[in-house]
Amino acid sequence: MESESGMRLRPLLCGLLAIMLVLPLLLGACGSGGTTVADVDLAALEQRLRAELEFKDEMMALDDSLFARFYDFDIALAADHRITVSSGWTPEEIALFKARDEAGATAIEKGLTARRERQIERFTDYVPEERPKAEGAVIIRSGLHVAYVACAKPEDARRIIKAVFGG
Repeated sequence: MESESGMRLRPLLCGLLAIMLVLPLLLGACGSGGTTVADVDLAALEQRLRAELEFKDEMMALDDSLFARFYDFDIALAADHRITVSSGWTPEEIALFKARDEAGATAIEKGLTARRERQIERFTDYVPEERPKAEGAVIIRSGLHVAYVACAKPEDARRIIKAVFGG
């Protein structure tokens, strides 16, 4: 037979148990904007960026055999990637990555920051009027996804990426 105090504690314990089960789900959804990291389609994001942003130069997919000429990190850090670069006379670029793990995402983000710095330095002398595109290059990380976009309107790139990444 259950004591009177035990009967009073039962609803409280059930309520606490329910909160403990639901709270992780609620916290996982916070700040996601309805999109989880697993939902990001890099090909679709690349298409959207190419369609909605203005690029002055001819843009083309970067062949993986040329990856090391552009970036100072190992392509093996990425589980998936989409890279579109200009012909070379502008710093315009779209580089989208899904890392294999958190350490990879950190290394990719660091490598893209170094890429931006090299582009700023390069375009200071090469085509100075293009330097603002390198300076304004957007780098955004969300979980395992990292995006780098250099274009004339970085605020538009930022808006599109954040909408897709959920932030």
